[in-house]
Amino acid sequence: MIIIMILYAIVLYIEWRYLTHHGRKRRTFFIVIGYAAASWVCFEILYYIREQWRLKDLIETVFGPVQSLLKINE
Repeated sequence: MIIIMILYAIVLYIEWRYLTHHGRKRRTFFIVIGYAAASWVCFEILYYIREQWRLKDLIETVFGPVQSLLKINE
């Protein structure tokens, strides 16, 4: 977890240096930093719920009713 945060900090530092060195607009700073922050938050959420939520559960929720309808018509 700490390694992930360090990696994101390194990437943000590199992005910040690039943007300031090339004189980008303020809007570009907000877009880049906002995207990095949003991806970090999403990654942390997925890290915390990885044991509780699985892709299999989502697939069963979506296609479960369809499967039960197909079994009834057999």
